[in-house]
Amino acid sequence: MEIDKKMSRFRSVFAVYAAIVLTLFGLAAETQAQRPRNEREIRNIVRNLNSRIDDFRYSLQYGLRNSRINETDADRVENYLLTLDSKINEFDNNLYQRRENADDVTGILNAAKGINDFVADNKINNTVQKDWTDVRALLDQLASNYNIRWNWTDANDDNDSRTPDFPTNTRTTSYGLT
Repeated sequence: MEIDKKMSRFRSVFAVYAAIVLTLFGLAAETQAQRPRNEREIRNIVRNLNSRIDDFRYSLQYGLRNSRINETDADRVENYLLTLDSKINEFDNNLYQRRENADDVTGILNAAKGINDFVADNKINNTVQKDWTDVRALLDQLASNYNIRWNWTDANDDNDSRTPDFPTNTRTTSYGLT
């Protein structure tokens, strides 16, 4: 009788521990499934992206000085660049805090869309075109890490298509009832 009690208790304790271990493995697997990207690669992309955007900015400024683009359009593309810089900095901060998500990348791509349209409509010089192509290639790499297929020629501002299993917003907000 004493042995049966001990065996019964052992089975109960073992079952509880087994359930805890399986739950932890399940949570770890779910976390891995939600982040199917290489963080080091993304940091390299962001670093290279900032460098290429600087190259693009300098070639664009030189090209605009030597072109017939009016000042209003030049100011508009500069504002697009400032917005793009801001979105990339926001993404980088979220990446550092491990809070980035596909919506952040979509924000970057939407900001870049205005620049892309400007460059496509205004053939300034070959250096500007090449530098923008380099920036776009990095943006496409970043997007692919978050399962976003971006269509640069689509007139729709919200043209991304994501695979449904990737989280788009990992931030949560708590609301209290009073």
